[in-house]
Amino acid sequence: MIEERKSSITFSDDAIRRFLLRRLAAREQSAFEQTLMADDDLESRVRLAEVALADDYARGLLTGNEERQFRESFLVTDERKQMLGVSETLNRRFRSSVESASLIQNVKTIFDFRQPVWRYAFAALILLLVFSTVWRKIKEQIVVGPITPKRVVVPKPSATQSPIVAHHPTTSPIPNHVEESTSPPDHQIATPAVVLDGNNSVGNPFELKLRDGNIDSLRAQIVLGENHSTSYRVELWDSKGESLFTINAVAARDGKVIFDIPSRNLSAGEYLIRLKAVEGFTSEETQSYYFRITR
Repeated sequence: MIEERKSSITFSDDAIRRFLLRRLAAREQSAFEQTLMADDDLESRVRLAEVALADDYARGLLTGNEERQFRESFLVTDERKQMLGVSETLNRRFRSSVESASLIQNVKTIFDFRQPVWRYAFAALILLLVFSTVWRKIKEQIVVGPITPKRVVVPKPSATQSPIVAHHPTTSPIPNHVEESTSPPDHQIATPAVVLDGNNSVGNPFELKLRDGNIDSLRAQIVLGENHSTSYRVELWDSKGESLFTINAVAARDGKVIFDIPSRNLSAGEYLIRLKAVEGFTSEETQSYYFRITR
């Protein structure tokens, strides 16, 4: 197993990409195919590279020659065609969400109450309301006129009647105080964490071993570089090229992006996290991070 892992590391990410586009030499192509049949780790890396290549094509990041090789050499199976359809659908949804957010930002810019014009208008509205209220009070006093006090009529005295003795109970029952007992909170299991940075590539994924138990979620923490955006779109993919988890906007704080992954996505295997930077509501460079879960 160790020898197989070492042999898979000899193939770089660029070599895997050239293999998918049929750009390897005949000798390299044969050696790659033989290793791929015997190395599960290399097979997982190829799966993730297929997803990344399909996504780059959907976003228009390939050159003219790479696009031609992609159509002729990569799209040869129904599974890869379906993978490309998923990437194109996600790219369209992301573009529409960015356009909607841009429209909302434009509306907020127009109705910015911090501008002096809106402040003066708001102050004028308050003065108008105060003036209308005072004028209404003055108008009511003019129409009604002086108020004539009512004459109080004193009733004539009458014969005093004997008081009726009321039979009231001398004591009243004291209500019992009922205390509701509260059960102590259940013991919570600490949330496991995955800490990723730029060094966690396909060949060097972050490895996390989970124990069997009641785990609600997995805390993911990604350490960004010096030049980073203020908001990111987060995508989680498995080694089969299936999208498992998406968050449209996650704010970066203190150079980190932190979010939780639901427990239904915590099976053993290899995963890819993509960060699509969003700053000023326009998409920027995509960053990829890899991790592995074992039990």
